[in-house]
Amino acid sequence: MSAKEKQRFEEMAEKDKGRYDREMATYDKSGAGGKGGKGGKRKKTKDPNAPKRALSVYVSLLVYSTAVCLVVEFKYYYSECF
Repeated sequence: MSAKEKQRFEEMAEKDKGRYDREMATYDKSGAGGKGGKGGKRKKTKDPNAPKRALSVYVSLLVYSTAVCLVVEFKYYYSECF
């Protein structure tokens, strides 16, 4: 790169550095009001009255099969009593 081409980019860098310095002079370092000067999104509070998530098919199958097994075991072990 020749000196003439390089000078053009150096001038652009000087302009950009001036812009950066002006912006940083007015920059508020406290952030978005978070703790410790950190900005960002706040965590949403969980609604205690919100409906719960539906059970997955696997869990509902486990509940059903456990109930069936208990009924079968009850009938098997206590069939002598009836």
